[in-house]
Amino acid sequence: MEASKEDILATKPDCLAGGGIEAKAETIGINKTNMEPARVFMLSIMAGMQIGMGALFMTFVKADQSLGFAASSVLGGFCFALGLICVIVAGAELFTGNSLMIIAKASDKISWAALLKNWGLVWVGNLVGSLLLVGIITGCGLMGTQTFASAETVNTIGDQMVKIASAKMSLDAGQIIFRGIMCNLLVCLAVWMGFAASSVLGGFCFALGLICVIVAGAELFTGNSLMIIAKASDKISWAALLKNWGLVWVGNLVGSLLLVGIITGCGLMGTQTFASAETVNTIGDQMVKIASAKMSLDAGQIIFRGIMCNLLVCLAVWMGFAGRTVIDKIFTTIFPVMAFVAMGFEHCVANMFFLPMGIIASNMGFGAGALAIGGAIYNILLATIGNIIGGAVFVGLIYWFSYRSK
Repeated sequence: MEASKEDILATKPDCLAGGGIEAKAETIGINKTNMEPARVFMLSIMAGMQIGMGALFMTFVKADQSLGFAASSVLGGFCFALGLICVIVAGAELFTGNSLMIIAKASDKISWAALLKNWGLVWVGNLVGSLLLVGIITGCGLMGTQTFASAETVNTIGDQMVKIASAKMSLDAGQIIFRGIMCNLLVCLAVWMGFAASSVLGGFCFALGLICVIVAGAELFTGNSLMIIAKASDKISWAALLKNWGLVWVGNLVGSLLLVGIITGCGLMGTQTFASAETVNTIGDQMVKIASAKMSLDAGQIIFRGIMCNLLVCLAVWMGFAGRTVIDKIFTTIFPVMAFVAMGFEHCVANMFFLPMGIIASNMGFGAGALAIGGAIYNILLATIGNIIGGAVFVGLIYWFSYRSK
């Protein structure tokens, strides 16, 4: 029996061989030097922010002193991968990854002037993006977040930041250079292997909510912030955009409140999640604790955390656009959502569930102290503003400017 064309294609590896990777690296190097400087700079800012988010995610893990050295290092490195995944899949210009442009120069496809111009512009853009993220994170008010506490010591995110910076500044020149060599050797290996892949490999399912929205198909207000791209290209009107945002926001609220009612009816509030001689913790207690923490944030913290949250969510949605399979879309969702949940950022739609759930649990006698409806409305509205800025401006408009058709 003769094999069909489809059978032959099915046996072909879904990756490039070494020679194909080298040819692709050359082409990418040429394309990078032909990009408009403004586009290169905007994508460099995005890369600086994305790598910074990976570093912040790693800091949250490494700050937990209950983890051993090996566990915190491996888990921290796993979380740091968020940054490079966003750079490669979503598309951004990273100085260290652009070291591979030397391949195009070695083949005389680009000039030294073009190579050095790109490196210089991207280096500055990465710096600007990193400093912009520093400002946003400072506004989030995360520095005092406790990551570990015992009778002898209390460790916070701020303490861990100082510890990391101090350790890096104490290295001598030779150590910095050799560690830099090893670092970018590994980064460029990751980028090189990325050239070989034609699809994003699947992972584990953690970010259930956004995965269901993207894969099953639903309308999420925060993800629809990317509709600003169609408006920026004059494909839709402001009236149509705002109508969609308004309807979806209300629909998300109705769905969240419906789920609150169903969960309340399930009788799960009293389910024990932890018990010891001193304390018993239940689902209801945890709901009150989460809601209380969210309502205690000041306005600036809510907005800045909302910006960071939807920056990550819309990166997940943007990268999901690149996927051809369900596994692709699941994988690109996992890391950004893990990051925003772990770092305590504010998602207005998630808060439409958490805050009413906390209020009901409080009224049922769980947790400490009463929670007011006004505090929930205040948080959700401010988080909505931050989410719009994070998704529409920091992802939608930056990528529109960088990749728009002319």
